[in-house]
Order: sequence, then structure tokens, then C-alpha cells
Amino acid sequence: MGWWSRLFSKNPAPTTRREPTIDTPAPTPSGVDPGAVAPPAGPTDAAGHPAIDARAALHLRADSPEFDEYIARAELEAGNDLAHGARHLANLLVIDPSHAGWRALLDRYVAAAAGDPSALVPDVEPRHAATEALRAWTWQAQGRRDEAVSRLVDVAQALGSAALLHGWAIAWVEPPGAIESLPEAAGLKLFAALLTLNPEAAHASASQLASMRRWSTLLERAAPRWEDTSLLRMMRPGLMRKAGRLDEALELAGAIEDAVDFNAAAAIGLALRARGRLVESARAFEHATHIEPGNASGFVEAGDSWLEAGHWPDALAAYEAGLKLEPGDWAEASALYCRWKLEGDGPWRKRLGAAATAGSSRAHELLFREIGAIDESGDASADALRQFRARWDAQPPGATDGITRLALSTLESPSARLAIELELAARGRDAPLELVVDSVPAARDPRLPVAEVDYLLWRFDGTHALPALPAPDPAVVALVTALAAKPYHPHENWAQASHVAARLGPAAVEHLLSAMIHPAPVPPGMHALAWLPRVQMAAAMVLGQIDTGWEGSLRRAALRSLLLGPSDWTTATAISVLAWIGRAEPAHAQDIHRLFEERARHLPSEGHWDWVPRLYQQWATLPWLTEAERDALAAKLAAAN
Repeated sequence: MGWWSRLFSKNPAPTTRREPTIDTPAPTPSGVDPGAVAPPAGPTDAAGHPAIDARAALHLRADSPEFDEYIARAELEAGNDLAHGARHLANLLVIDPSHAGWRALLDRYVAAAAGDPSALVPDVEPRHAATEALRAWTWQAQGRRDEAVSRLVDVAQALGSAALLHGWAIAWVEPPGAIESLPEAAGLKLFAALLTLNPEAAHASASQLASMRRWSTLLERAAPRWEDTSLLRMMRPGLMRKAGRLDEALELAGAIEDAVDFNAAAAIGLALRARGRLVESARAFEHATHIEPGNASGFVEAGDSWLEAGHWPDALAAYEAGLKLEPGDWAEASALYCRWKLEGDGPWRKRLGAAATAGSSRAHELLFREIGAIDESGDASADALRQFRARWDAQPPGATDGITRLALSTLESPSARLAIELELAARGRDAPLELVVDSVPAARDPRLPVAEVDYLLWRFDGTHALPALPAPDPAVVALVTALAAKPYHPHENWAQASHVAARLGPAAVEHLLSAMIHPAPVPPGMHALAWLPRVQMAAAMVLGQIDTGWEGSLRRAALRSLLLGPSDWTTATAISVLAWIGRAEPAHAQDIHRLFEERARHLPSEGHWDWVPRLYQQWATLPWLTEAERDALAAKLAAAN
């Protein structure tokens, strides 16, 4: 349920799409892209250079990073209104606090401000998150660290993201003596925000986990100087838990029989749950409900632990007890799920679906837990395999008939044939397969890449697709297989893939690409039409995090190659991962938008291609699109389905 998100509330929601405001009164140094040309200076006025803004809007997507960067560079070159340019630079730094080009650009702004960075951020209302982040950075530069940390925490809470804390604040308080000298109130505020804004260790990316380990070490440095309160005793094991230091978190939380207040019991329950000791966790939260029987949180947390353990009656009882004290979407959706598990579909699945449609994130999560999966291909050959599989399943053991020849009216994805071969091998029916294709599109041949790419997965002998990469390192295949075998929960899978990417490093790029077309055999209980897309998605998620940055990165080169190479199921996988990056790292969304445009200009002229509707569906999730563009993509999606 997120105990800390109940204990520490966020600042009010943003008042605009781009500029969240904060109630209480940053970005860091930024950099210049090599070779970037600053736009020419133009007419300006005291109202904020509408001429520059208007000129940017003629050629660039309004409110996009490229729009903000154009204006920031133009104002720097003009030198007449640095504060206006700094506002746009602040927007950039909030999007990516560590962007080297934007950090260097900030250094240039500070130099242009003649050593007075505060001049870049006039003290005016309303206060927006981006400019307040920049103000915090200027305060830190002026030696006002305590105020800077406090303001940056306000910004992080308004944005609902710890990125600025990881990107800037940790460098402010990590030097010897720094965190120890931070006032206790400011320190507690900082660590409470970190605990609220970061995921549990099991769902954290490699970079998030590394940052949280540094933060947990900092808290242990500061804690001996602070009052030993119930809140601090909960916070310390909590931060260790989110840093993945689970055994240390449990040891620090103590034994449940020694817990004398609600916070202590909750800390133990959360640490036990993170360790996978679910029944003990539920009991710890039940102990918390005896300490504070009027606190609904204890019942809901107990329900969460019972639910994860699959103890449906206990979970339902706990949620219903919590709901009697305090209505809440989380507990209501969870109770519906428990009733579904206890009583079968009945009305409960329908009600859970209605709650998800109405916007309940908990209902959506629980529903996806049951039925979420990557869509299987609609290729004609995939449909034929489904029919054969149904026939084989009805046959007695020992039957050996398979598919030896399949005629297709037009060319299909190479992975469709690969899936058939995997299925035949899994069933011991792996006779050679002859695929006969009646026609190949005369225009926009799907066998050809639509642009020059760095990597090719497939080469063709006529209509016969052959792997263009040698077999991968078995160790890479094993790691991808382990990821693919996990339940399909995209957020968790993305985090898990980041750890594999950190382990393998950039040298594994070709092996990961090869693992998409040289997969491990279909595991028992699975079938190839579900297994192969999971393998390809797992490999692509690792590729999407194999290095950092964007322009010139290996991850961009690999994903671009999948997107613009021969049409295949892997094309759909690249679309999903690129869109994920565009949402998670919006600094790159404009480039991804252009990549999608390039792919859309080269649709195969005939045949069924699963990636076409995927392209329009995922494209519409990118930031910085206009409503007209989203409407156009929705129309194309409807036409493609």
C-alpha cells in the first residue's frame, strides 16, 4: 500500500501540464552539445521575448525539450533577458538533471550572470517547480546548502520524482561532515521524501538502487546526531529496505515482540515483506493493529501481505476491517480481487475491471496480474500453429505428426517461422519445415531495412529468412531466459532488465540481439507463440538500458536497428521499448518521435504485420504530442486493427 505515502503527503498537484507549482519556497550545471548551433538573436521585449518564443514555435514542438533549448540558447546569445532563458533551461534540467549538455549550458548562464546566479531566478509568484529547482541550485552555489536541500525536497515532492535528489542533493550532503551538519528537521524531511518517492528494492532499477544505497549510508551517518524518535526508528530500516539491504533492515527493525508503537511494528512488517517472509509480515501488521486499533493502515498493510502470500480469506478480512475504519480505493480494489480469487469470476472480476476502467491504479495492477501478457501474433502462420497445437493437444501421447509444409499468400515475419520451429522442437515433432510464399510485396519490401542500420537480425535467401547474427554467448541466453520466464509485469520487468544490463555491459549488445533470434527452448507449460515474444521483449528491455545517454549510444543504435530493419516481431518489441524510454526519459522523446515517423513512412504494402498497430498505439503515449496528432494516431490505429 505504501505506508510512507500515507504518512507524508505530497504538495498540491501541478496547476499546469509543464510547470507544477509548489507551496513552499536547482537544476545543476548543464552542457553544450558539440556542434550545436545557437539560433540567432532576434527582437526582444520586457514581457519575456515573445519574438523568440514565437520563432521557436514555428519550427519546434511547443513545450518540448528542443523548444526550451532553442530559447535558452537564443537568450544566452542575445544576453538581454537571461532570466527568461533560465526559465526554459530550468524546464530542461528538471527533465534530466544529469544531462551533460544542459549542465554545461547552466555553467554558461552563471558566467553570463557575472557570478550572481540568483539573478537568473527572480523572486516572483507563482512559484513553479522547475524555477524553484534552479533557485535551490543557486542557493547551494552561494553556500546556502540547508535552504537548498529543503527547497529541492519541496520540488521533488511536487514533481513526484526523486531524480533531482539523486542527481544533485546527494552531491551536496555526501562530503565529510555535510549530512552530519544538516539541521535535523531538514534531514528528516529529505529522507522522508526519499522513502516516499522511491520504489521497493525489488522494483528499483540498478541506478535507483545504487543511489538508495548511498542515501542509506548517509542516514546512518546522520542518525546518531538526531533524537531517537519512533519516526527515525522506522525511517532507518525503511531506507535500508529500499536500498536492498534487507538483512540489515530486519536487524535494525528489531523483533516484533519488542515493538511498542505502531511505527516500529510497521517497520518490521515492511522489512519482512521485502524479504519474502509474507506470513510473518502479516502477523507484524496485525500486531500493529493491536497497538493502534483505529489506524486503518495496519489492516490494509496486513491485507497486502496476506494477499501476496495467497491467503485470500485472511487478506479479505483485513481489507474489510480497514474499510470499516476508512474508505479507500486500494483496499476496495484489493477486497474485490480477494473475492474473485475466493468465489471465481462471478461479478467480482467484472467489478474489478470496472474499477480499473474508472481509474483505479490498484484495480488495474491486480487485473493485469491475472491476465496481463504480450499479445500473441495474428500472422496467418501463427493462426495455423494455434490450430495444429489444438489438434496435437487432443492426440494421445506418442503421436508424432507435425508441420512439414505451410503455404502463405504473402511474406510474414521471420519470427513466425521461428516460433513454429520452437513449438515443433518442444513437442518432439521437429521435422524440416518448408514455407511456401505466393507473393512478395512489390513496393516497400519488408525484407529490407528502411534505412541504413548498425545491426541486422535477418538476411534472406529469396523468401527464406536466415539469422544474420551468430549464436550468442550461452551466458547471455541464460540471463535473457531467466527474465523472460518471470511473470509479465512491465514495470518490474524493466527494473529487472536494468540489473542484467548493468551486469553485462555494452559489450553484450550483439549477443543480446542474437538472443532474440537464437532463443532458449520453450519451457514446460509454455508455448512458442507466447514464449518467443517474451524472450524478445526481455532482450530488448536489457538493450534499452545497456548504456546511458542517447545520441551516439549503443542502446539507440540497437533499438533503431530493430525498428528500421526487416519487418518482424522484433520490430514491435523495439517500438514498445522506445516508447517506454520516451516516457521515462522525455529528453529523448522528440528523437523517438522522429524515428517512429521514419518507420511509418515505410509500411509494408501488403500482408499482416503486428507491429503496425503497435506503432500507432505506443506512439500516442509519447510526451509533447498535440491533441491533433493524438487524434490522427488514434484514427490510424483504428484503421490498422
